[in-house]
Amino acid sequence: MYDFQVETECASRVLPMLQDSIYYLRELFPHERARFASEVLVSIPILYDEIDESFVDHILDSHTRGSDPTGYFTIRKKVWALAHEERSEMLAFTVASEKRGGSVRFGPTVVLPEYQGLGLYTVLTRLREQLYSSRGFRKWYCTCPENCTKIRLTLSKQGYMTEAILREQFRVGTNELVIGKLTTRTEPLSLFSTGRL
Repeated sequence: MYDFQVETECASRVLPMLQDSIYYLRELFPHERARFASEVLVSIPILYDEIDESFVDHILDSHTRGSDPTGYFTIRKKVWALAHEERSEMLAFTVASEKRGGSVRFGPTVVLPEYQGLGLYTVLTRLREQLYSSRGFRKWYCTCPENCTKIRLTLSKQGYMTEAILREQFRVGTNELVIGKLTTRTEPLSLFSTGRL
């Protein structure tokens, strides 16, 4: 577990059953792999073509190895679970693809169905920014279909900006937006110039 925690600004609005809530990010537990795979295979194909078990297997393999053997720009993929201090079970998850040059791409990110609509996507976004900023990453970004208005608005309120439009990149008839945010760090990141951690 990483000690990057955030107290919710309005805990009663986010999760009423967990007053004075403190959430944290931790690595995916081995017993959660099946739930992770199931949620990815149910939610992601709604938005993207050609998502199958091999997509999930590649993410979990990279997470377990600590490296991405097929990635040129991607150093590794890490699966982070959002949990609550009083409950260690996964509430949501995000995949972080750590890139050469000091950026990280987040996604897929899924709030589990039983916890949707409670503001946890915002909590997860803040925590993953804290984590990767403290590790010296200079930029984070994600992609989403341009018709995902709710995600775009949530990220824009947190300072993310649309950087590019990928025309029919992942699904015919649907454009994908690249949405990014720079950290406030100004020191050089020579550690990432070689791609070694």
